[in-house]
Amino acid sequence: MVRATPHRGGRLDHPALVRKPSGAAAAIEQAKQELHQALADLEATLADSSPGDVGAVRLDEEGRLVIPPLSAEDVPAEAKELRGELANMLPFVPISALLIELDGRTGFLDAFTPAGGHKTSRSTDLKRNLLAVLLAGGTNLGLTRMAEACGVSYDVLAWIQEWYLREDTLREANNRIVNHHHGLDLSQVFGGGTMSSSDGQRIRDLGKITLVRDDTPTATCARYPRAGPLLGARWNEDLVAGCWDDLLRVAGSLKYGQTTASLIVGKWSAASRQNIPAAALKEWGTLRRTIHAVRYLSDPVYRRKISRQLNKGESLHALRRDLHYAQQGTITRRPHHQDQTEQAWCLTLLTNAVVAWTTEYYSRAVLELRAQGRDVPDELLSHVSPAGFR
Repeated sequence: MVRATPHRGGRLDHPALVRKPSGAAAAIEQAKQELHQALADLEATLADSSPGDVGAVRLDEEGRLVIPPLSAEDVPAEAKELRGELANMLPFVPISALLIELDGRTGFLDAFTPAGGHKTSRSTDLKRNLLAVLLAGGTNLGLTRMAEACGVSYDVLAWIQEWYLREDTLREANNRIVNHHHGLDLSQVFGGGTMSSSDGQRIRDLGKITLVRDDTPTATCARYPRAGPLLGARWNEDLVAGCWDDLLRVAGSLKYGQTTASLIVGKWSAASRQNIPAAALKEWGTLRRTIHAVRYLSDPVYRRKISRQLNKGESLHALRRDLHYAQQGTITRRPHHQDQTEQAWCLTLLTNAVVAWTTEYYSRAVLELRAQGRDVPDELLSHVSPAGFR
């Protein structure tokens, strides 16, 4: 399901697309309110703990921040049983059949248009050959071995790869699968992709992260005597305000899939050091990271939620390793950066396809169990990963 995209006057409505105010002043005020709410919560957390509270986020006797590891989460026995029951309810299909089924619901193979730009009829042979090339790249099998396995000549597969598989077509195909997944009932219960699974790892060492304030050190520490000293730099809100429209356009283009983060970072990194929009983006990112880090420190429920997503991220990495099985997962025969990028996109597409397909069938299984009168609460389902059924 491709979601409708907000437009204004025939152009993308970037503020609506990224759910941010169109005016810089309103956006900055909103962000500062978030910052101060998070700081107030952290101040209360630090005030309630003492240097001897081993299990709590606290300041030691020298005023240094101590972040204890979370205790291992006790996954309810009911969640473990449900996880196994749902996995047993999945139909067994080869990945090629899975992709064919998913294409019938998403049309992701239609995203692969020839390099000449002229759309061709979607014949059965073309779809079969496209799937063969995607599997050859995603599984690391390679075209030679795929040709031997599927009975299609190497020359035909190489031609398909040359003319149809490009970064833009792979990205569009992947977006169709992701959009379909976001529309499924259980996608938000499992995790809607709003958190990075590595957040908890990055925040483990706050000594290497610059946390920012919006006032002088004296004023900040007077307001937050315990949390204030942790904020090592002042946020440059004037820089962000002057580039707010540019930041909205970048964020909207990323969300709509018109560009990639790597492309933006690459272009701005190659630009001069005086690239003001790049500096503004970094400044905004520093503020958002500060808000997130302070929330992480003050809210054990939030920390555990991130930890749970981290575990699901590990399941996703394991799925990628399982899919990319040939030649021990090592890319050995494709030295060009573009080829490696396209192969990485193939693996991403296969991974997302498996997750979307599994989420859909888990949704059906949950509906069936509930129709039988079973109580299947979302809290139990939040312990289930669509990548961890193997």
